[in-house]
Amino acid sequence: MRQAVAILRLFMRPEVSVNVWLHKIGLVGDVSLAIREYISIDQSGRVGFGSRRVDGPVSFTFTQAMLDRWDADPRVQFLSTQLAPSSKERSQLGSRALTAIVMLDVGFLAVEPAVKILSYAVAVEAMLSREREMATKDQPTEPTLRIARRMAYLKCPRECGRSASSCPYIEGLGKKALVGVLGQADKKGQEWRCTWFLKYTYPDDLAEAVGGPSLFSARNEVAHEGVTTASDSDMKWFAYFADQAIFAALGWFAQHPKASITDLDDEIDAAAASSHP
Repeated sequence: MRQAVAILRLFMRPEVSVNVWLHKIGLVGDVSLAIREYISIDQSGRVGFGSRRVDGPVSFTFTQAMLDRWDADPRVQFLSTQLAPSSKERSQLGSRALTAIVMLDVGFLAVEPAVKILSYAVAVEAMLSREREMATKDQPTEPTLRIARRMAYLKCPRECGRSASSCPYIEGLGKKALVGVLGQADKKGQEWRCTWFLKYTYPDDLAEAVGGPSLFSARNEVAHEGVTTASDSDMKWFAYFADQAIFAALGWFAQHPKASITDLDDEIDAAAASSHP
């Protein structure tokens, strides 16, 4: 039940045009109905007490047209086949997807920004990390760079390595090499930013040039300091790009239900190689 409702909430969000990231309709566990109390002290020293509602439901209708679209969506069909059997009988990608969607849902339901950030980042990692892909002392950020590489391949509208030549973001460059290539492009006045990579992570050397936190840099701040300096605008972008990571991966999973993230990397490697015969 928990997984099915999380899927429902995820696919509902693209159907909403207003307050997407706050759109609660009263599904199971959907609304906390939290009340935040506060004390106000004005310049004269007078004290006032008040409260405001933090969360609450809004009206929403599941139309037949919406349900028909979902029934025909390969991503929903893939998830349906994974929900039916027991957890031990699910495919590797199915288990990965359901875990990621539930963690994404934890972030969507959370009130505290720090919890949201941690949940979004873990959801993306659970969905798009390669099997047994671990950071090392010498390359602590390489796994997140590879996750961003997968997203650049799956989501870039130029389709680098397919309908367009490959770019540095899908060529599997290490941190130092990537910074070098992008630095050269910047010096030549060439556009070097890839939203679908840099919104997830970027090497520290590029922080000033990129501007604004990535999802994984915000995650690191919360994990290491227990707080976040992310703005309200940042939070909306984190939520959007976390959702998009799950949707993009689901699209690939539905086309390759028996594959693995290693197979996705092989596909990206082939795409990058085909541009450089």
